[in-house]
Amino acid sequence: MDPYSGMPRIFPFMPSGNEINIYIDLKKISRSDSRNRKDKDPNERTMYISGSCFTRKELGEILDAERVYNYEGMQKALMSMKPEEFKEHVLNIMSIKLDEIKQKDYSDNTRMMVENNIRMNVYRALLNYEENANEAYIRANNITTLEEWEQTEFRAEKPDIAYYSFLKGALNDNMAYLRMYTYLINRS
Repeated sequence: MDPYSGMPRIFPFMPSGNEINIYIDLKKISRSDSRNRKDKDPNERTMYISGSCFTRKELGEILDAERVYNYEGMQKALMSMKPEEFKEHVLNIMSIKLDEIKQKDYSDNTRMMVENNIRMNVYRALLNYEENANEAYIRANNITTLEEWEQTEFRAEKPDIAYYSFLKGALNDNMAYLRMYTYLINRS
């Protein structure tokens, strides 16, 4: 949901030549947001989509591609790796995942979506190295307050400019529809 409008955020992707219909029931949204309404149904549908170019299985694969790596595994890796080591580790995971995708029987559109989701999530993890490394330290050491954090001497190593070499040629026009695209453009 968009925090300003209260409307569901919709990120449709449609290859040229296809058609999608999105119907948003504003009356239901308005009624469900009423604080006086007693019969609220949290599962009530307010948006209907038809004409999707992806099957349910393909949509599931596309969404699953956002989970490129195990988050807890990444946290452990961050605790023991310098920025360049972490970059190599995560880019290796990406390479393995992209090779797995080549073996699957996907349509060209699904393959492009899955591959770009994988790349985008890897790039996000790499761009957030410092924040992720600091968070890994905080979790590993059970730091629960800002005061505790300020008393520690640990601060993640800041990657040098060569660390960001993965960005050269990384982003492409086919990624513009992904949720993280503008985030990555602003961070890079």
